[in-house]
Amino acid sequence: MWVRQLRVARGRLPRIDVLLISAGSNSLDGPNSFGSGFGDLISYCLNPVHDCDDNTKPKLSTDLDNSFKNLPSEYQNLAKEINCINPADGTLEPSCKDDPQKKIPKLVLITEYIDPTHKANGDYPKISECPGYFNLVDQPEWQFFHDRVVVPLNNAVDNFPTYAAQAGLTVPTYAVTGTADDFHNHGICSGSQRWVNDIKDSENLLGPAEPPGPNQDDPSKLEPPKGTWINGTGHPISARYAPNLGLASPCCRQEVYRDRIYAAVIEHSLPVTTARATVGGVAYTFGTWANQDVVVTLSVTSPLGLKQTVYGVDNPMCVPVTWPDCSTYSGPFTLSTSGKHTVTFSSLNVSGLLAPFQNDQGVGGQRPTGYHRFGQDAAPPQREGEDHRIVRLAISGDIMDQLSGVDASSAAYMVKDDDGVLQTSGALTLATDGTYSTVVSFKRTRHREDAHEDEHERDRNEYKIIVSAKDNAGNQGSVSAFAARESHRGHEENDRK
Repeated sequence: MWVRQLRVARGRLPRIDVLLISAGSNSLDGPNSFGSGFGDLISYCLNPVHDCDDNTKPKLSTDLDNSFKNLPSEYQNLAKEINCINPADGTLEPSCKDDPQKKIPKLVLITEYIDPTHKANGDYPKISECPGYFNLVDQPEWQFFHDRVVVPLNNAVDNFPTYAAQAGLTVPTYAVTGTADDFHNHGICSGSQRWVNDIKDSENLLGPAEPPGPNQDDPSKLEPPKGTWINGTGHPISARYAPNLGLASPCCRQEVYRDRIYAAVIEHSLPVTTARATVGGVAYTFGTWANQDVVVTLSVTSPLGLKQTVYGVDNPMCVPVTWPDCSTYSGPFTLSTSGKHTVTFSSLNVSGLLAPFQNDQGVGGQRPTGYHRFGQDAAPPQREGEDHRIVRLAISGDIMDQLSGVDASSAAYMVKDDDGVLQTSGALTLATDGTYSTVVSFKRTRHREDAHEDEHERDRNEYKIIVSAKDNAGNQGSVSAFAARESHRGHEENDRK
């Protein structure tokens, strides 16, 4: 039946953007009990002349079990038809041959069924608490209908996307869930809080019922005849009929059912925009530091087609309310200035619906500015008897970077003599505020021994102290200063320059 209906729809429509399905209830088949379809099941199971439960009606239970076992394969046949494949022989549907992409929907939604079995307080109705034909239906029967019909039917609906994928359907497919919960306290027997049609409402909508006929099990009893007039039972009431039904205001809540569907269409048809970036041709992770330009690329998937993609870099006006103040995306863009940047972006589908904005934090590629300073303080005096060639230098200062921060593990020093020969080197330990202080000592090495130089000049040494560190973006900076050490007849002094 569903396959046939979809073929009819394809013949009438130039294209299908969103396919909304309500399928499952009319596939319930009760050859040994209720007949066929949801209307027959309601007429049979919620009619007081029948006792609907697993004990007194084993044939009914068997028919329901078989129906739900067959439902996944029927859903898969429907999924094949949605994909323009004839489920009978696997060939392309004739109506899809001209332009299959227009005949295959961009989005498929299937709706849950309403739960009509509870009163306004959430309980199952008792005898005499329901209108019309349902007046003599007791609580166990209402619960049976809920547990053995409504719940497994909606479970099958919720699994439709899985069955469809197993049949090869690649179109985005989702179940519209929550409907049964919405109507939980507004069933057929919920009085003025009723949101669904009872049999009398259905009769008013679809035409008068035929005269009651004899019950097959007990000819002395009458039961409602089977027919299309009952098929509106359990469906949401339209507000236009509220004045004639004596229902409370606000009435009916067909709008709840409609809004569930509309929200699902919006949610699942909005474009999804993603951002990726590279630094020097290598993938970049947003939120980390880089020491080169960051190139950002936006990509979009949109089930119903794309109208426009917009973005902003550090633009507080690039938000949903003022999105026209964003820039229109036409290709990759570059973050090239120093500092942290926030990139916001979104897309509009062909209907002009704007997806929620997203944002990523990136870091521009110019070299962040660093600040290093140090001083050479008075070194401890030479110890008595110590080799006079031992040199001690006290170094202190701080290292700061206002952008990415200092990589503390990279802080180091070197000491070279005035010939550029390395005397000593090592790591610096930075405090949390970037300061450091240390004393370095080394045995100096002479490289300008000359017979024509006097002893004073030979012992005079000038040292270059270099302090370096990297920032968290990987940029290295350094500063240097000179310290002169003069030794003459055992007298040493440290001079800061």
